[in-house]
Formats: sequence, structure tokens, C-alpha cells
Amino acid sequence: MERKQKSLRHSFEHQMLRDYYMKNPKAFVETLLEDPEVLFRMYDSVCRKYGEKNLYQPEQYSVKMMTAPDGTVALKLTMPTPEEAPECYRIYAFLAEADEVPGYFTIEHVQGHGPEGAVLCRWLKDRSWLHLSDDVDDDENEFLRCAEEFRTFDPVEFRRMLEEIKATTKPLSREEVERLLGPIPA
Repeated sequence: MERKQKSLRHSFEHQMLRDYYMKNPKAFVETLLEDPEVLFRMYDSVCRKYGEKNLYQPEQYSVKMMTAPDGTVALKLTMPTPEEAPECYRIYAFLAEADEVPGYFTIEHVQGHGPEGAVLCRWLKDRSWLHLSDDVDDDENEFLRCAEEFRTFDPVEFRRMLEEIKATTKPLSREEVERLLGPIPA
């Protein structure tokens, strides 16, 4: 597979789908539930738009509604098996009302962790993301973990913590940067 194709898949999973979801979570969920092959057709359309051949088949994608014991509902998007990091194994898109903090979670392939190595990330409206776990074990547990994160996330507290961290963090010196990254050209 060519690098451009991999970049296109990454853009589709981490940017295009995420942005569509963030605009209107309810419409996103409803659209993907209407037709079992819509996720494949969306990716196929993106490939055609960018002049790339779609290397995947409809049966490599699936869309399934999931419900946690407390009634929290999400759409589970299963993607083709990732070939490189950070392509997604699965995406969970929680059914959120317009005034709620959306829940878009990715289960991503991790380089060097074998064919099933994965991390769990949560994406926020401002396009930032939170790395939640390196310990993703199976579909059922990962869904319940995402549902718990979705229910308990407090954006006000999160932003307060970020501001506190920023206020107490000092910039790296040139020497510290060079120690981490190597020599900086003059």
C-alpha cells in the first residue's frame, strides 16, 4: 500500500469522520445506521475524490449500535485491520445531544505492539485528543470503558486542569531541547 493511501485512511478516520460527527452527533449516528455499507461508501467516495484506489471491501467495515448497562448508546464503527499506526481498529461515536460534550473514541493500532496492539483515545470538539489507555483488551471491555469515560468526563474540570498545568510549566531551555531532539540549526 502506498503512503498516500495510508495518509488518506488516517485523514478519513481521524479528521473527516470526526469532524462530521462533531458537527451533529445525532445526524452522524442516524446516517451511518441507515445503510450497512454507508461507511465503506463514504471512504470510497473520499478515495475517488483524491484520485486513489480504494484498497478495501465493504465487508471490512461494519456499523453496530451498542448499549451499555446504564443505557448509554454509541455507534461502533469497525474498520479494516490497520496496517500501520495510528490507523483505527474501531471507532465509538456516542449518541450525544447538541449541548453535550460529544464522545468520539478511537481504538488505534500502536507500532511495535504486535498485530493487535492498540491504544484508546478520546477526541474533543477543538480537535485535541486525550490518550486514555495503552491497555485495550477486547471489544466488550473497550466499549464499556469508552461509555464510562463518556458519562464521567467533565469538560470544565478538564480545562481547569489544563490551565493549571500551563500556569506551572516552564518552557524548555535550548539545551534541554537539544538534549531531547538533537542539535538545533543556527
